[in-house]
Amino acid sequence: MPTFFLLGIPAAILFYFVKEDFNYKALLIVILICLIVGGIFDIWAVKQRRRDKFFIWEYNSKSIIGFKIYGVPIEDFILFLVFTPFFIVTVWESVKKLLIETEELFSLIMLIGVVTLFISYYFVYQHAIKSKY
Repeated sequence: MPTFFLLGIPAAILFYFVKEDFNYKALLIVILICLIVGGIFDIWAVKQRRRDKFFIWEYNSKSIIGFKIYGVPIEDFILFLVFTPFFIVTVWESVKKLLIETEELFSLIMLIGVVTLFISYYFVYQHAIKSKY
């Protein structure tokens, strides 16, 4: 769920400002590549289980929805392998627009977005630290 707040909401806000110039076909291609490559790696890593001496890949059944594809929770595919490329492409398009158009309002909104992003990262990090203990 933190992925939704860290990537989904900031990407949606930035997307609002760049949706006219957005290349949806390119975004779809990037998301599909991430789903295929990342999905194969996730499935492989989960199937390794304890056979791997660097065992690091495991999902807590209490913190997932429950529906899995080859052992990988569906939210991993959606929240990580879809939101991450959407976020990256949206930030890239926003930076391009910021460099091309030097409107003061857009620059202010971008600055507020970046500050909000770092603040949200801080709060999620603090929540993760508290939940460990």
